[in-house]
Amino acid sequence: MSIRIGHKASSDSASSLLQGCHINIRRFLATARALASEKPATRDDVAATASSISRYFREGLPLHVADEDESVAPRLGAIAPPALLQRLDIDHASHVGLTHRLVDLCDELGQIPDRRTEIAQRLGPAAADLSQTLETHLLWEEENLFPLLTRLHTDDHLAILGEMRRRRGHAAVWP
Repeated sequence: MSIRIGHKASSDSASSLLQGCHINIRRFLATARALASEKPATRDDVAATASSISRYFREGLPLHVADEDESVAPRLGAIAPPALLQRLDIDHASHVGLTHRLVDLCDELGQIPDRRTEIAQRLGPAAADLSQTLETHLLWEEENLFPLLTRLHTDDHLAILGEMRRRRGHAAVWP
C-alpha cells in the first residue's frame, strides 16, 4: 500500500491549483479508508501510509483552507453573495474536529502499525465521517465558489496564484 504525496496540478491558474487540491483531498481520504480496511499491507507500508495521511491533513489541507480563506474569499467579497462566504467559513470551521480525529488515529497507527486491526475499527468511521463531510463541501465549492473565480480580474488571479505558491514556499513550481 504505497501512495504518492501531492498531485502535480497544472500551474496556469488558481482554479486549476484549487482543483488539484481537491483531487489530493479525495485521494488521501480514499487512502485512509483503504488503510482502515483489511487490504493486506506490510507493517512498513502501514506505518508509512498512515504517516503520509497524517502529514497531508496536518500540513496540506490547512494550506488549501488558507488559500480559500486568505486569498480567494477576500477577492470574492465584492461579487459573492455574503451567504456563500459565510458558508465557506462555517464549513471550514466544522471540518477541524473531524480532521484532528483522523490525524490522531493515523499518528497512532504510524507509531504502532502492529495494532492496525484495532486502530482500523476507529479509523474506518473517522475516515468515512470526514470523507462524507468533505465531499459535500468540495462539491459545493466546485459548483458555487469556483465559477465565481472566472469573474475575477486577471490581476486577482495572478495575486491568488502568487500567494498560493508563496504559502508553499515555491516561487514558480506547484508542489
